This record gives sequence, C-alpha cells and structure tokens, in this order.
Amino acid sequence: WEGTKRKMMMMLSPSSCTRRGGGGSHVAALLRVLSCCILVFQLCTVNQVQAQASTNATADATDSIGPVNSTSLDEIANVTTGNGTEPLQNITEAEVGIGNEENVTDSAVNVTEPPPPAKEEEEDFGSKVSGITKEVTDAFTVGDCSLLQGLQGCNSSFTSGDIASSAILNAVLGVLCFLSFGALRSHIKVYRARLASPATTIKPPKLPEGGLLQIVSWIIPVIGMSDESLLASAGLDALMFSRFLMLCVQFFVPVTLFSVGVLLPIHYTSDGEYNRCRYDTPIINQDPLQRTTISNACANDKYLWVHFVFIYLTLAWAMWLLQKHYVTYASLRHYYIGLPQKPNYWFEKFIQSQDPNNVDKHNGLCSPTSISMSEDTFLSPRENESVGSPFTPTENKEVETNASNLVFSVTNLKDVARAWMRPDKLFNHKGQEPEDLKMFTSQNPGESVKIEKSDFKTTFHGEDTSIATSANLISTSMSLHIASESTPMQGVTSGSERKSLESQQSFAALKWWDIYTESFRSSKKKGQEREVMMRPSVRHIKGVNSVMEGKLVSVNAAQYAVLVTDTPRSSTDIDHLRRSHTHTPGTSFDFDNEDPDALRMITRHDDICTEIFKQIFPRSFKNVVPVQDFSEVTKYLLQWDKASQQLEVLEALFELDGVRRTMKTGFLGLYGERVDSITYYKNRVEDLSVKIKRARRKAQSSRAARSSFVLFDNQVDAAAAAQSVLLPMDGTKFVTHRAPGPDNVNWMTLLKTSKERFLRKVLMLPLIAIIMLFPAGFFSAAMGVFDVALCQEGSEIYWDWYCKTQSPIGQLLKRLVTGWLPSLLVTIWQNLVVTRTFYMVSLVECVAFSLSGVDRRITSLYFYWDFINIFLGAVLGAGLFTIFGQALSLNDVQEILQTLGAALAGSANFMTNYALLRALFLVPLKLVFPHPGILNYLVRHMLSLMCFKGVGITRRQRYQAWEPKSFMYGREAGTALLMTLIGVSYVATSPVTVAIVTFYFIGMYVVCRHHLLYVYARNYESGGELFPVLFDRFVIMLVTLSYFMAFQLLTKQAWTQAVLLFLTTPFILYKFHSICTKRYREVSSNVPLDIAWRQPVADVPPQMYIPSELRSQSVGWHPEQGKTWSGYGMP
Repeated sequence: WEGTKRKMMMMLSPSSCTRRGGGGSHVAALLRVLSCCILVFQLCTVNQVQAQASTNATADATDSIGPVNSTSLDEIANVTTGNGTEPLQNITEAEVGIGNEENVTDSAVNVTEPPPPAKEEEEDFGSKVSGITKEVTDAFTVGDCSLLQGLQGCNSSFTSGDIASSAILNAVLGVLCFLSFGALRSHIKVYRARLASPATTIKPPKLPEGGLLQIVSWIIPVIGMSDESLLASAGLDALMFSRFLMLCVQFFVPVTLFSVGVLLPIHYTSDGEYNRCRYDTPIINQDPLQRTTISNACANDKYLWVHFVFIYLTLAWAMWLLQKHYVTYASLRHYYIGLPQKPNYWFEKFIQSQDPNNVDKHNGLCSPTSISMSEDTFLSPRENESVGSPFTPTENKEVETNASNLVFSVTNLKDVARAWMRPDKLFNHKGQEPEDLKMFTSQNPGESVKIEKSDFKTTFHGEDTSIATSANLISTSMSLHIASESTPMQGVTSGSERKSLESQQSFAALKWWDIYTESFRSSKKKGQEREVMMRPSVRHIKGVNSVMEGKLVSVNAAQYAVLVTDTPRSSTDIDHLRRSHTHTPGTSFDFDNEDPDALRMITRHDDICTEIFKQIFPRSFKNVVPVQDFSEVTKYLLQWDKASQQLEVLEALFELDGVRRTMKTGFLGLYGERVDSITYYKNRVEDLSVKIKRARRKAQSSRAARSSFVLFDNQVDAAAAAQSVLLPMDGTKFVTHRAPGPDNVNWMTLLKTSKERFLRKVLMLPLIAIIMLFPAGFFSAAMGVFDVALCQEGSEIYWDWYCKTQSPIGQLLKRLVTGWLPSLLVTIWQNLVVTRTFYMVSLVECVAFSLSGVDRRITSLYFYWDFINIFLGAVLGAGLFTIFGQALSLNDVQEILQTLGAALAGSANFMTNYALLRALFLVPLKLVFPHPGILNYLVRHMLSLMCFKGVGITRRQRYQAWEPKSFMYGREAGTALLMTLIGVSYVATSPVTVAIVTFYFIGMYVVCRHHLLYVYARNYESGGELFPVLFDRFVIMLVTLSYFMAFQLLTKQAWTQAVLLFLTTPFILYKFHSICTKRYREVSSNVPLDIAWRQPVADVPPQMYIPSELRSQSVGWHPEQGKTWSGYGMP
C-alpha cells in the first residue's frame, strides 16, 4: 500500500497542477484533497476486507501456500515505478516461490499477514470500470473507427476546408429552394392553402404576385404583419410559437455581435503568428476555424475575465427577454381565451339547432338554415372549375378591393421595430396596442359584437366582421363572391325544402367535404356571400354563442366545463360518496329513434357526478357528459368515408362520359363476381350506414368510462370546481381538471384509468431509452467506415479513383461523404424515426388529456433527446466512456478536466457544420417543402395532365390535393430547442457557431410566420400552453451554458471564474424561474375569477363535449378529427 500513499502525496504536491502559462491555486488544492479523501476511503475498505479474510484463515487454507523464496511480501508491495505502484500482474511466479506441503509449519496457521491478493482484488473499482468502458468502446469499433463517436465520426482531421465545402453546397441548395418557392408560390395552391380553403374562417391577405419581384415580394408583408393579425387568423398557439422564434432572434443577435466582435479576436490572437500567450513554440499552421474557439485561448489569461463577465451579461439579457415575453403570454391568454369573440354561425347551424330544448333565443337573427342532402347521389355540386385543370383558381373579376378596411394591413418598418423593442406588448396593424388588451382586467373588456336586425351588420373591435373584405381573399370558387339575387345558392335550400332531410332517413354521417353558403349584407355591400365547408374549423368547434348586454358574442366552451377523471365504480366507494347526497332527476331529451345520439347518456339520475355537482353548485350546474368508447364507430366511419369517395368518383365519371364501370368483388378486384361499380358502392355505403348507427347504439348502452365533462352556465363556478378538491377521499379518485376545449380533447386518454395510464407509461420507458441512447453519431461513424472501406485494397467496394484522385471534384466528394452527408443522415433519422416514435409514445402513454398535451409531451421528449443524444452523446461520443472511467479511477483530476474541456471545445467544428446544414439548406427547403402533401399535389397534377380521368374529378379530390395540413408543434419546437441549445452552449466557446445559429433563427422566423398564416391549419387551440414548456427548457439551457463555460475555464486554469460560475449561476437562475412561475404561470393557466365573473352566462349544449362520432349524423366529423397532427398519415 506504499504505492497508494505515494499516489496521495503526488496529488497533494503543488507541482502536480503546474501547467504552461499558469500554476496551481487553492481551488486546485481543494480538488486534490477531495481526491485523496476518496483514496483513503478505498484504502480503508480494502483493509477491512483483508482483515476479515485473515480472521477466517484456517490450516486447510494454508496447505497451498509455501514460504517466500526470494522476495518478501513487503518487498513485493514496495515495488514501484516513477508514477506510483507497479501493477501486481507484472510480478511473475519466479519472484514468488511456491513451497511444498513439508515446508508448512504449525506457525503458518497463526500467520497474521494475509496471502498475496489475486489480481482482481488488487484492482480498484475505478480501474475495473475503466476496463469495462474500454471493452464497450472496442466492441463498437470497426477497424480504427468507433461507431460510438460523436458527430465528427472518425474524421479526426475535420478542418475548416471541410466545413467550407459543406457551406458552399448547403448555400447553393438553399438558394435553389428559395428561388423555386418564389417562382412557384403563385402557381402551387399548397403555398396559399389557407387562403383558398373554405374551412378557414379568418383569412390572411393575399400576397403580392407577378413579375420578377415575386421571388422576394412576400417577405416584407409577412414580417410586417402585426401580431394581432396573426392572432386573429392562426390563433394564440401560432402567435406564441412565432414569438418564441422572435425571442431567439432578439437573444442571439446582440450576443453574436459581442461574441464575434470581442471574444473571437481574443481567441484568434492567442496563438499562431500573433502568439499573445508568448509560447516558446507557437503553432503557425493551426486550423483557422479551431483558432476562433476558446480552446486556443491562453491558460490563466487575464482576458478570461471577459468571458466571465460576458456570461453574466448573457444571462441577464436572456432573463429580461424571457420575463417580458412571459408577461405578454399571460396577458394574451386572458385576452384570447377568456373574453368574448365573434359569433359562431356554424354552432348555430349544426349544434344548437339539434338541441331539442333549444328555443330561438336571438329572435330568429341567427336561425340555422337546413342543408339539402340527397341519398340518391354522392356527387357534390359542380364547381366553376374545369376538370382538365382542377388546380387553377377561377378569377372573380367582380370582386372589388377596399384597402382602407383591411384588417391585415402591413405595418411600416417603424412600427415593426417598435414591436421588437417592446416584447411585452402586442401591437395591431396601426402600431398601437389594442384598447381591449390594455384593459383586459377592466369591467368593460372591449367592444363586443353588435347585431342590427336591419342589415345583419356585425362589428368587432372596430372592424367590419360580417365578412372579410375581398382584398383579404384569393379569388376562387371557394371564396367570397357577389351573390346574385336571382341565383339560388348552392347547397342551401329554400324555405319549402328545409324539411327535405327530416322527411328522409337520416344519414349516418354528413358529407364533410360539401360546401354551403352564408349570405350577409354589410353597410357597403349587399347580397354578399361566402362558401363555408361542412368540416368545421377550430373556431367553429370551440365557440358557443351567448348574449352579453344585448349583443351576440361567442365564448370559449372550455371555460364553462370541468373534466372529472377516475370516477370510482366500487359499490363501497359510491355508497360512501352518495350517503350525504340527495337524488336529482336527470334532464330529459327527445331522441331520434332511427339514429339516436349520445344525448341519451347525458345527466343520468344514477350518475354520481350529477348528484355531487348538483348539490355543491345547485344554481349553475347544467349537465354531466360521460365519455363513451366510440372506437367501433370510428372504424366504420373511416370505411364509409372511403366507400363514399369511390362512389363519388364513379358517379362523376358516369356523368362525364356516360359509361357505367364494372368491377370484380374479390380481393383487389382480381377475382369474384363482376358487378356494376356504382350499384356495388351504393349498397356498400348503405350497409356501412346501418353498421354506424348500430355501433352508436352499442356505444350508448355500453359501460361509460370513468371520465366525464361537467357543464356550468358561468365561468366562475366552473373555475372554482376545476381548482378545488370536492370530496374527502383518495387523491387519485374523482380528480377535477380544467377541461380542454371541444377541439382539444384527447379522447383515447379519457378512456383509460389512472392505473392503466401508469402501466402504459412504464411499458414505454424501454422504447424511450432506446431512442435516447442510440447514438446519433452512429451515422457519422458509419460514413467514416464507409470512407475507409472505399480506400481499402481488397475490399468489395474499393474505388481506386476515389482514393487516389487529386482533382477538385474528387476532393469535394470526399469532403461531402465525411462532412456533409453525416449531418444530413442525422436530420433524416430525426425526422423519420425519432419524430414518429415520440409521437406514438406520447399517444400510447395516455398521459395527456388534451391534444396540446401530446404536443407538449413530444416537445419534452425531443428536448431530452437533444440534450442527451446530440449535445452529450453526439458531441462527446465514445469520449464519454473514457472520461467516466478516468473520473472513477481518479488518476489525475487535472487530466480529467483537460480531456473534458478538449472534447467540449473540439466539438465546435462539428456542431458548426450541423448548424450550417440547417441554416443554409433546411430552412429554405422547409419554405419550398412545407409538408409531404406537396408531393401528393404534384403527382395528382401530373396525372391530371396525362388524361387520367379519375384524378381531380370531384371536389373532394381537388380539395385533398392542396388542403392545409396541421403544424407539428412538438417536432418544430423540439428542433428549435436543439438549435437554441447549440447556440446557447457555444455562446462564449465558438463565436462562429453562434453566428450561424443566429442566421438560422432569422430564417426560421420568416418561414414559420409565412407558413402559419398561409400553409398550415391548426388542429386545436390550447391558448399557447406550449410557451411555459419552452420557457422552462430555455432556463435549463442557461444553466447548461454556465456549467459548460465553467468546465472550459477550469481547463484554462481560471479557477476563480469557474468556481464563481458553479456557485452563483444555478442559484440565480433557480430564483428567476421560481419568481416567473409564481407570478405568471399560475395566473395564466386559469382565467382569474375577476375576469370570469364579468363574462356572460352561457348555455353550453351537451353536444359540444360529445365526440362527433356519437352525434346524430356525425356532425363535425372528418377523417382527421381528433388527431394531434392531421394530414400526415398519423393515428
């Protein structure tokens, strides 16, 4: 054990920490003392084991032990080298004599010295772990390349030339994508899908088109679009995500200017020809990009205090921005979620008209109009488009432009700059803060909707909202046009025909792709009408009409509802709960005997929720809506939708050429009886309609799930019930929550109990672990192996030209294989595998009661993957195993810090290359390729030009070719967090990397703002609930920045700065996070009662919280209903 003692003395000696450019310090001595304490603990543990072995020694144990011939045990223990004790495995049997049994004496039994320990016992725990990690690394090594390497792979000579080659390629591809979008955006309907879609209630303005300037003329209007315009058209979720990108731009721009202007010169001049560190042998030919990182800085340099101060300034700037944006979020959430909005006419037409107890509460002003639907044909009314060119919009020359009434006016640059300088404010298109937002806590929150019987004129916040002005719309047959008094409206029947549907058998489902018209008369135009889709928008699903001070308004149905989960079914629990409650009869409803909907299950007299809430809230309680399992209905509806689409195509072809097609009834039409196609599919649709109705009855009579929605007539009692503990029982039973909006319900989770949800979450952990731990750097290493195999003689894929050529093309190809292609493969892996896996995991776990909760879960999983796999795993790679083994063996604390610091700084080149791919290529690619639906559009268009009659012949086909897809908040937020993590972590380490990340966020801000307004349609509206998740992750990244920089300073022997960062920054950030959470999160998660009591009383129909599958005629259903991400083939 003399070797261990010497090891301790060497670690305590000041000379052990002396390095070029600086010496040891008190902090270094403290680290050495801690290391020695661990060694003493190890020594004591081994001595205890040996003492126990000596006590239990017997004569039989000494039979095989002979006397020491040439060297005593003490001499063996004292064999040392210059660095410590010599390993015992180097002692051969020649040095230790092995005697025979005759040499054993009686005194050997009482020997006090323990026998020579085996090699395994002598090795300390750290050495064993170090050996294990080495074996793991070797197991994943092919040739000289480890598959566990980081993004750098096996290319140890990755230089600035490689990055320059990747940058050139990325820039060329990015420019081509940008030019393609600018040239094609007026010809491809996908790029303006929200303008053309009749499911969009508030459309953004038409962007300038025509001429060469069309390539760039869209940028200024998109940037100049006010936040109020984005809020009105796309919702608060879209606005808050846009503002998070805005926050990143605001954060990185000044930070980049300081980092590039101040820190980069300090790094670059430390070595090389400048040699500010006064090295004896400066490195002249060092890689230029590596010289810009902190790894080139001098050890114990006084300029490292600049980095120290810069970190605190960065943290202060970030905290100021986060606080300002959080203030805006809290204000906007109250403004958008809690206050009255414009009337919801779809609600009046399809929901309120089906309530048997509903009376005409608005004097007939908004009485719904019946829609004529015939079972004789599924062919929708013919559009004013030719079949030969189904993708070319029909221009309406009669539409006049009234620019003075534009809600979406583009603000001037002064107002845009003002909005960026005041992140805690929301400005309208006039550069002013809306009055109703400034006074969102006052008694009169804003101007409401006014209704005049004479001309149906509606105004909201000073704008004419009876219908959008013509300049706001793109002119198509699905857009606004001037109605002719003599021309009957398509899809809407006259008064004598309004009961045509009632006289027939009711449909199993309405045709969601059909169009009906809404007619209005404004103060300037009379006889205006617009086409509206049967498929409801989010604004239609979530809003309930009510009367406030004689004015018709729409309020958020979620503010009048409470979600109750885990209702007990045990008879003992129910008897205990009901012992103090009186029986209350349920509300009676009339039903359609032929197709009853789920109203039969509303407010049953034997329901425990009904009795409890009726007693506690006797005046405001309205109904209890139990959740039923409707999966079988959904299955038949999807089959019905597919069959009806085929029937519609066949009818359209028959109308076109007069030929009735035939088909075989067997598998894929390959065999079976040949029948008339139209007749077959018509019978198929009728059979499925019967099955749908039977499945509805079965769902209504089935056992209800343990979740229910409780409806109130005012927001105060609903808020109080959601935030209260109603019963003195187990906290896992009868739990109340804020109800998600009808558009935001994740029905799958509500069908599961708490135990089932917990079990599902546990079962998903292995899959999550596999995705988290599978190294993304595997692709870089694999390309390194591929590069080596191409140049290895005798290999099956040996390529002589690739290995021996010195031409510029050959060198460029090599750099692309080892530099550009790995980053692209990581991105493909992330989008195709990681994204879909996290989506499926979030659904199967059933931990989120809302669709927005699923997106938040995906965002969280994405952030963990960003941090563990990309930042730690892909950056450090196999170095993690080596560092872990060194840390446990404690051979040299300074060596551990050096290894870690070198790995952190050395990864800057590779993260720079990854950021270049995203900033220069993937951002423009997202502009021209917003979603995979663009491929579907192009293929359909090509087929239609090739005279395929069945393509684009029906309205549904034409709509589905370009229909807007949903914005994948979980994936997009996860990607934004990854780039934020890279930029924040390298803010003082690699100024070039931070500059590229800044460029990325500037591009993403413009692209996402355009797509949220014109391309993507929201699938739900949560009121910006994703922003608190992004806030929390940003704070975690600031902590990472502090520790990351502290490690860098330790490797540069800036002990004081490093320890100060370690000790102070976590406390500062924790306090900041606690204050913001206390001030804003609790306030923003629920509408304050001071605002709630001023809101109007509303009668929320139970149908609002009945799944559309269980409503009569499946009102509001479409194939993508209830999905978090729609249009991507996801479940």
